Amino acid sequence: CVALCLLGGTQVLRAQWWDTKTPDDIWLTQIGFAAHGVMNIHGSNFTLPYAPTCCPEYTTATSFGPSLSLLFRQEFSKRFRLNVRATYAPSDVTFETGETTLLTNSVTGFLNHTLDVTTDALGLEFLADVHVVNGIRAMGGMSMTTLLSPQYSQKEELVSPDLGTFENGLRVRNETRDAELLNVPSTLFN
Repeated sequence: CVALCLLGGTQVLRAQWWDTKTPDDIWLTQIGFAAHGVMNIHGSNFTLPYAPTCCPEYTTATSFGPSLSLLFRQEFSKRFRLNVRATYAPSDVTFETGETTLLTNSVTGFLNHTLDVTTDALGLEFLADVHVVNGIRAMGGMSMTTLLSPQYSQKEELVSPDLGTFENGLRVRNETRDAELLNVPSTLFN
């Protein structure tokens, strides 16, 4: 038996061959996907100076739509995390303004001005997350949004009286479809 031990050398046996890790030794990596609803409330007094319309001004509109996001979070230490999110949000909003006007032969008419705006957005956000003390974290970052082909459609419609037309022989005039919104910044930074 002694001869076998001398020939075989010294053997060390362990019950576990892997290393034991603590939560401080493991850095968190998260990847995710989100789909959610978006509500946009628009408020202003404006007209589109390059669009043919007799509208006095558009004021408010509310729109609802979907939004899709991809998320990535990486810990570089237990004190510092970096969050990155890419978002696609299509947005369609309709502004409507009514106007009472005097038509021929002293007939009062009601006109409805409609402006449909489409601004699909692609956004990218970076957020640094730093542990300060006992469950308190400070966060700061920046975002960039690119508007993809912002467009508008508009029309002016004769709602009442039921009889009659505009000078073009129709009940709709100054109609524009899928025109490019001018002077809109293509990229926004926050």
